[in-house]
Amino acid sequence: MIKEDEESTQRIKDRKEAELEMRRTAMETKSKKKRELRRLHIERKEATEAARVQRDKEVAEAKVRQHERMQRLAAELSCRKHFELQEFYKKQKERSTASVVTMEALGKVQTELCTPRKGEDVLPSTLSCPWNYEEESEAKKHERKLNYKRDLQNQMIDNQRRFREEEEEKHRERKIMEEVGEVLHRENLEAEKAKKGTAGLLQDERDAFLKARQIWKEKRREVLKQEFDEIARIIAEKEAQQKKEAEGKSDTQAVKDVVLEKLMAKLMEEERKRLEREELCRELYLAEKDDELSKEMVKQAVQKRRIARELRQEMARNQKAIAEKKAKEDAIDAAFAKYLADEQKKREEAERIKEQTRRRNVVQYRNELREMMAEKAIQRAKEAEPIPMQTGPFITDEKRKVKCYSESTFQTFKSQDIKNDLYN
Repeated sequence: MIKEDEESTQRIKDRKEAELEMRRTAMETKSKKKRELRRLHIERKEATEAARVQRDKEVAEAKVRQHERMQRLAAELSCRKHFELQEFYKKQKERSTASVVTMEALGKVQTELCTPRKGEDVLPSTLSCPWNYEEESEAKKHERKLNYKRDLQNQMIDNQRRFREEEEEKHRERKIMEEVGEVLHRENLEAEKAKKGTAGLLQDERDAFLKARQIWKEKRREVLKQEFDEIARIIAEKEAQQKKEAEGKSDTQAVKDVVLEKLMAKLMEEERKRLEREELCRELYLAEKDDELSKEMVKQAVQKRRIARELRQEMARNQKAIAEKKAKEDAIDAAFAKYLADEQKKREEAERIKEQTRRRNVVQYRNELREMMAEKAIQRAKEAEPIPMQTGPFITDEKRKVKCYSESTFQTFKSQDIKNDLYN
């Protein structure tokens, strides 16, 4: 009986261990899945955050580059304008110092100079020269005309050169403005392209989500349609079967009634027998179940008593171990406290011995110092003692000084002894 109880207890224990192992395995699998999902979620979140930070960084860098480029272009444009403005002021100053002749006057003078002479009887007043040199010779007049013509040609060349420089300046300014506009346009295109790329990615994600949702809806619709078709088919089959049975019943109703009565009688008999068998089987099953239940209750009671006994033994062992541990800790604490007390006593004894030694040394040093000072005072008194004179009643000034010095020294030694006695 005891062996059977032990075997049943071992089987129950093995079964519980197996159940615990299965639970542990299931919990580990579940926790592993949760950790994997959490890791994937964290990685996805970190990737999204890194992508967002990278996009923000790129946008910030693009803005900084655009700002730096704008500043550089503005500085270059300002420098060029300043340089060209200085050149313009310089040229304007040169023009203001030179003689100013209009284009019409230059053209008129050039036409007159280029026209050949008709004869020598041409009057000087018909010439277009602004100067009046009637008394000069013809050679000097001709030379002066040539010089004037050359000056006018130089003036025209200078005017054309200034006009060309102004056109070149305008062309440079227009080119700089076109370059700045082109750079700004290119940067705007890049920003627009980046925005379009981001919008395209978002639109692709949205389209993919909508497409996946549409596919899921279509699949769900197909499943529902199949279920609806299946239900409709079953209903149609049942309606056809009922219709067929109704048509057959209308033709052979009488024959069916007789056959139905016989069949009902037979079925009733079979049902009665079946009920008897079921009642008998149920009684047998209940009896077996009661027997098994009583056996199981006995086993459970034995198991409970054994478990309670083991628990009591375990509790007793735990209490004993706790008491032993506490006693050991108390002994350790007592030994440590004793060790601390001994150490404290040793330190106090050492301090006391050290203090006594120090006091003895101080007293010895004070006595030696006192003896030395007394010897020095006696020696000084002997050295300062004058030679006795024959006139006894009179005391010299040096003897009076030695006496005063000895009394003051004596008072000083006396006060020092009183202080040392108080300190000791």
